Amino acid sequence: MKKCYSMFNWRYRPLFKKEQTKKDPEYLKRKNNYLLILKVLKKIYPEDTSNMKKAIEEFSRSCRKNYPEINEELPLN
Repeated sequence: MKKCYSMFNWRYRPLFKKEQTKKDPEYLKRKNNYLLILKVLKKIYPEDTSNMKKAIEEFSRSCRKNYPEINEELPLN
């Protein structure tokens, strides 16, 4: 049984899921901060200059790439 212990150990270990990162308090805190920033920028966007619009779009893409849940909470309409 002592020899088999190492073989069985890997089978019963819990697997890491991406869902667990969503429950991490630091992850949620950062996501909510970016969501708040994007909401404010969405209000400012129509009145801004073209250079600032490009910067806002790039920032939005990078936030949505790193935190895909933002797409569900704040659609690109």
